Amino acid sequence: MSRYESGIHEPTSQFVAAIAKVLGLSPAFFYCEDDQLADLILAYSSASPAQREEIWQFTHACVTSDSEHSE
Repeated sequence: MSRYESGIHEPTSQFVAAIAKVLGLSPAFFYCEDDQLADLILAYSSASPAQREEIWQFTHACVTSDSEHSE
């Protein structure tokens, strides 16, 4: 694990997926360079299916609203 952390070895996508599964996370969490996005992924990962739907609906509405205002 320390070789991955220090950048000596690059983990395979299968390894990342296995670690993510054990931790109950999305593999996308490990590839985030933005801390806010990582926090959103953590929140989404721990949300219930109903909460995930609410998050998606809210996010979709925000993005759709922003794109309509920029045109």
